[in-house]
Amino acid sequence: MSTIVDALKTAAKAVTKGSKEITSAVADLRRQLAEKQAQLRALQRAPLPIDDVRVLARKEIARIGELYLRDTDLVYRLTAPSVDVFENRGARIRLIPSDPVPWGLLCAGDPARAEELVVALVERAGLDAGAPAAERPALIEKLKAELTEIGQAEEQLVDQAAEAGVTIEHRPDVARRRAERAAREQARQTEIAEREERQRALDKRHPQPRAAQSSYVTGEQGRDKFA
Repeated sequence: MSTIVDALKTAAKAVTKGSKEITSAVADLRRQLAEKQAQLRALQRAPLPIDDVRVLARKEIARIGELYLRDTDLVYRLTAPSVDVFENRGARIRLIPSDPVPWGLLCAGDPARAEELVVALVERAGLDAGAPAAERPALIEKLKAELTEIGQAEEQLVDQAAEAGVTIEHRPDVARRRAERAAREQARQTEIAEREERQRALDKRHPQPRAAQSSYVTGEQGRDKFA
């Protein structure tokens, strides 16, 4: 944050100096904006640490295991008192030695082993993990606040440069926002003008009768009394 404060102070001083200083200050602020935006993207996209992966894997494995237990008839076939009720007599387990173990069966029967397999797979990938999931919201908000602060300072500096006779194009997002705001304002003014025009047309077609003034206001009653 101290670098942001230093940059803002430098930008404020640049306004009182020449065009070279103003241009340099704007460039420095834009460089900081690009760096902060890159940091934000990296933070949002960075892989989760292995401890977070383990927690998520455990939850997902439990969910898959429950689904498997709900849908499989394996438990029923193994606990049935007789195999005579089955179409394939004697086939309590309809698996052969060469069949791979179904993932659902592993999640339901040995969730700890399933978790270790998933974690080992992620560790073997060798990804560069980012901040823990619990810490990311605060870090993201901090970066967004810094981006807002730097962006506002840069926008104001470009406006101040224009007032000092130094022309610097606004950033595309600033130019787009200002154009959209101007278009909304123009639409609002147009709507007001059209509404007023419609009202004038209605008033012209249907003029309101002039209210009759009382004799007291016109003075007629007073003149009659003292005539």
